[in-house]
Amino acid sequence: MAATEKRKKPEKASKGQVLPVAPEDFEDLSKGKQQDDFAVRQILGVWQADNYLCPRCGQVFDYGQITGPELVCTNCGYVKSFDKKVPLRSSVMVYERVSPPWWSLSSAEVEAQWQAEMEDEVTEHPEINQECPNCGHDKLQFWTRQLRSADEGLSVFFLCKKCGWRNVEK
Repeated sequence: MAATEKRKKPEKASKGQVLPVAPEDFEDLSKGKQQDDFAVRQILGVWQADNYLCPRCGQVFDYGQITGPELVCTNCGYVKSFDKKVPLRSSVMVYERVSPPWWSLSSAEVEAQWQAEMEDEVTEHPEINQECPNCGHDKLQFWTRQLRSADEGLSVFFLCKKCGWRNVEK
């Protein structure tokens, strides 16, 4: 909603009256960062607080499928009646998994995901055009450290960002 737009005050319900929920009352917070594992949406509506979960199987009721004064479980078919004349406004944060959890991936998928993350990382060290002896990648990162006495040469470390191969030349 733009900063210049003003939201009108919500109407007050008289006893037994059900107020419609305006589309501007729904706020979509699912526009998170692309690397997040979860998308977040806030859902506003007229619900009774104890009517979120099916008492038989624990499935979350799908409020988008309501056609009358009944909640129907899409998992087990349980039907729960509610009084649509009693408004109860509440807010629910829904966390939806965008990417599968790491424990449900195969080792090849985990490796591919790790490789993609490694390629996207900012290089920590300068790169040289030298072939990796392990995987054949054409670039290696390198850095130097003085590990021995000052009268001896520097140790040069090499790292392949593709396969993780490391080497030290003393």
